[in-house]
Amino acid sequence: MQLQIERPKISLETVADRILAMRQLTPIDRNMLESAILSQKFLSRSEKTLMTRVFDGLHQGSIQLVD
Repeated sequence: MQLQIERPKISLETVADRILAMRQLTPIDRNMLESAILSQKFLSRSEKTLMTRVFDGLHQGSIQLVD
């Protein structure tokens, strides 16, 4: 018997908006972002744009990684 933990579904937009607003990426945010991305077969253009904004923010240092 295999135990499966079901994570609550949260939209990619919600997670990305939170990251962009708070200017930080916590471990919980990373998990929610991963879950939101992997739960979809493909990303819409607006979702890709949000992901680009998050990655650019990390690269430029305007979004901090928090432990």
